[in-house]
Amino acid sequence: MKISYECGPCFLRQAREAMDLSCDDDLLKIEIMNDIFNFLADNFSKDTNSNKTGSMMHNIIKSKTGCEDPYFREKIQGNEIALKYLPIVKEILKENDCLENYVKIAIIGNILDFGAFTLDDDIDAIINDSLNDELAVKDIVEFENSLKKHDKVLYLVDNTGEIVFD
Repeated sequence: MKISYECGPCFLRQAREAMDLSCDDDLLKIEIMNDIFNFLADNFSKDTNSNKTGSMMHNIIKSKTGCEDPYFREKIQGNEIALKYLPIVKEILKENDCLENYVKIAIIGNILDFGAFTLDDDIDAIINDSLNDELAVKDIVEFENSLKKHDKVLYLVDNTGEIVFD
């Protein structure tokens, strides 16, 4: 994904959250934030990949704090949130077992990304609203035809909680 100007503040928010989850040393956090400012100053441009930039930024935090997984507790909570919604998801699919509902549910699983949202966000409201939304891009027929043509599908997941819906 390409970077837009809106990614700058989001990167800094993510850095702050990851640092707060990784350590309590305010002097170390200032040092790390300074490193992140320098990294972003050298790497933040319209041609930069946002995922790679975020990964590099998190690597700085991990190496400086020694915390391999700042989001460990949030991952557990993401799974708990997803499992809470699993009966609702099963009921939706029981009522209407169509490919579009499977796609919507997989998309909703991606909401459980604590790089994009925080524990303070109303995840319940976001999930409930998303269940009732229409797909912005509705290529279900093309997708279904493609699935019929191929024996294998490579499916990548990147968030805990998401795997429950996938």
